[in-house]
Amino acid sequence: MTRKDFEKTAQIISYLTSENTGAFTESNMIARFVEWFMSENSRFDEYKFIKACGYKFGGKNESRYTKIK
Repeated sequence: MTRKDFEKTAQIISYLTSENTGAFTESNMIARFVEWFMSENSRFDEYKFIKACGYKFGGKNESRYTKIK
């Protein structure tokens, strides 16, 4: 990993944990990393990454990603 990677990771964590956003959820964290990785690599496979994290795409009335049981 490079300095840029560490800085971007810190930015994501800082955003998600800021007091005013209330955004620190598993689904939001995964979504932020997916967005970043896709912007860095057009061949990034969102499905494989989400599955490797132990999640799957959510259905109706669920968060974007749900934990695989």
